Amino acid sequence: MQSENKRLTAIIVLALLLVVLVAGAAEAGPPHQTAGAEQDECQDCHSVIHTAWARSGHGQAGADPAFREAWQEQGSPPECLQCHTTGYDPATGAFVVEGIACENCHSPLPDEHPEQIMPTQVSSDFCGACHLDTYAEWQTSGHGAEDMTCVKCHNPHTNKLLTTGVQVVCQDCHSDETHAFSATTHADEGVLCTDCHLKIGDSPAGEGHGQRQHTFAVDLDTCDSCHNEELHVQGQDSPSPPAADTNLLPASLQTNRPPTAETPGPPEATTLTVAILLVVGLLFGLAVGPWVEQRLHKGNW
Repeated sequence: MQSENKRLTAIIVLALLLVVLVAGAAEAGPPHQTAGAEQDECQDCHSVIHTAWARSGHGQAGADPAFREAWQEQGSPPECLQCHTTGYDPATGAFVVEGIACENCHSPLPDEHPEQIMPTQVSSDFCGACHLDTYAEWQTSGHGAEDMTCVKCHNPHTNKLLTTGVQVVCQDCHSDETHAFSATTHADEGVLCTDCHLKIGDSPAGEGHGQRQHTFAVDLDTCDSCHNEELHVQGQDSPSPPAADTNLLPASLQTNRPPTAETPGPPEATTLTVAILLVVGLLFGLAVGPWVEQRLHKGNW
């Protein structure tokens, strides 16, 4: 009896120790993020994101040699630091972090994180505060009319597209257009959506330093950039374009195409035609059936 009591006591003691250890680990949890934390604290939990950010245009916004050279050529205007640093104070010219740091887009920092969700600024208005030219172009576009925000296509941590290929980004919304485009000569030549709809501007970089125009519009200059020699000059007769073989187009582009005289198609049976034929067949069977049965019964057949 005493041995059984000792065994039971040992089991209870081990169970209590296990409960204490588990409770302590749960209470410790992941490291806490307190308000006003230093930038390096973020990488303790978000090391992959932190590494990608440190190499990105946002992370290098203040140290990028191209920015430093252009900034110094203009006399180092302090207002540029409003977008190229984090925590910039116009009164003193001081800033907290060189570049666009975490707290610039994730603010205000909660008192306790990760227990409290970190806020994230995802509106295009927020991005447009620095990317002025690109934001103005986006507002005039169909994407802007649909309020399709910047983060739908761009990863703010890497400053690259959300996927490895631009065609994948576009076809998530424009599936019909990308399917039809895949059967064109442009696609065979390796032309991408961005080659025509996000052309590189020839004007000097402006506010926001956007290289590609975000109106997503295609104009004559877009075509001329590749087909300059094929366009006729003033006074020259325009050559008649060759007849397109529409049979090579996707089915979605062959709608409303009149039938040619050389290959008339057979008339299509409609539901009404089939129904009429069925009714006529039944009436014929009811009328002729008794006569056929009588002839068979008399042995005339």
